Amino acid sequence: MPQLRNGIGTAYFGASDRRPDGSFVTTKWFVLLDVPLIPLGSTRVRHLGATDKVFKKTDSYEIIERAPLDGKMVGAAYLWLLATIVFLAGVAWLCLVDHRLLRSLGIPVSGKFGMYATLGAFIADVLFWQVVFPKKYKAA
Repeated sequence: MPQLRNGIGTAYFGASDRRPDGSFVTTKWFVLLDVPLIPLGSTRVRHLGATDKVFKKTDSYEIIERAPLDGKMVGAAYLWLLATIVFLAGVAWLCLVDHRLLRSLGIPVSGKFGMYATLGAFIADVLFWQVVFPKKYKAA
């Protein structure tokens, strides 16, 4: 079973090839800072339910059989990861390096603006990987 502690470990992401018995194929990932980085394999599982504890939700799965690696899910995760890197690099470049564009748009730029904008982009990115991505791609 996947185990995730403080955003590091393994987790199931994705759900494809659903069957009437409630089983589906999901991919187990090595996760760092709640971002899926390395696919470890796909498995057919059945979601048995979740238990809610204070600040922690634990999902239980019955493993049915191994399955071929789900290429669609791997591609989607890597596409989102690439978009994240491009987004953060673009914000960092715009805010920390080239203020001319912002000034031409009439946005007052001070030394702290780049720091706050980059921090805001990082927070938005963390929220994406914590909230949006899991709701769309989390296995359950």
